[in-house]
Amino acid sequence: MAKGTFFIHFATKDAVVTELTRNQIRIARRARDRALAQGESPVEALRAVVITLGEQAAANRNLTRAVMTANLSNPTLGGFAESVFGGITTEMKDDVRAAQRAHLLGPRFDADVIAETLIMAYLGAALHFATAPGTKPLLELLIPVLEVNLAGFGAAPAKKVAKKAAKKRAGG
Repeated sequence: MAKGTFFIHFATKDAVVTELTRNQIRIARRARDRALAQGESPVEALRAVVITLGEQAAANRNLTRAVMTANLSNPTLGGFAESVFGGITTEMKDDVRAAQRAHLLGPRFDADVIAETLIMAYLGAALHFATAPGTKPLLELLIPVLEVNLAGFGAAPAKKVAKKAAKKRAGG
């Protein structure tokens, strides 16, 4: 696509970064909503959000690097990203509270701490993926960190994650 054509749709590079961030959160929110609509637990909704964020970032390492760089170097963009991530984090806090009421997560941790920890796990894994040459694929970095955090907060392992891990240990 020609540069001129591209900028008909996006006035600036910042507008592109803003839309990419919005789209990533929109897709993660749909994954969360779908999990809950299908009767999955609030913990599965939390997993859906974090893994979907990871899937989106994993799709293109260079694009992820560019978006992260733009957000880190431009306070306006960084503030926008923080507000958009704040929206999904608020929904995750609701899911944490629901999981705690259902005894799926331990009650001793504050919902804010749990939700923010899970978002930070995603951001840390995405940053490492985007900046470390030769690193593992993003989901290979993210899923174990997500699962260790959830286990630390009292969640049972995900069935799919546990099955994959057992299969890998067995050499399959």
